[in-house]
Amino acid sequence: MSGSLGHDSIIVINATLSVDPRHNTETRRWATATETPVLGCSVQPFEAAEDDAGREYARTRLKLFAPPTAPLVATSRVRFAGKDYEVDGEPGLWRDGGGPLDHIQAVIKLRTG
Repeated sequence: MSGSLGHDSIIVINATLSVDPRHNTETRRWATATETPVLGCSVQPFEAAEDDAGREYARTRLKLFAPPTAPLVATSRVRFAGKDYEVDGEPGLWRDGGGPLDHIQAVIKLRTG
C-alpha cells in the first residue's frame, strides 16, 4: 500500500513517564503528554455495544489504519472527531511483502456513560 491510507486526521497522545526512585515504579503523566498530529489515516466503524442490565453506557470501537510514521503504541490515546479514544491492545505492524513497514492497524475504544 503506498501513499495515503485515507482522508482522516488523528492526534496520537502519548503520556510522559515519571519514575519513582524509591519504589522503582513508572507512572504515566497525561498532563504533560505529547500530541502528534497524523494525516492520511482511515478510521472505520468496527463495533458498538450498550449495556442492557440497568446501567446505561455505550462502548464504541473503531479500526484505525495509520501511516507507518505514527507514534502509536498500546498505551497511546487517539483523538478523533473531537473525542479521545484508547488503543485496545497492541497495534498491528503491516509490512509490504515482508519488506519495510507499510502501515499500522489498531482498534481504538471509547466508553461513555
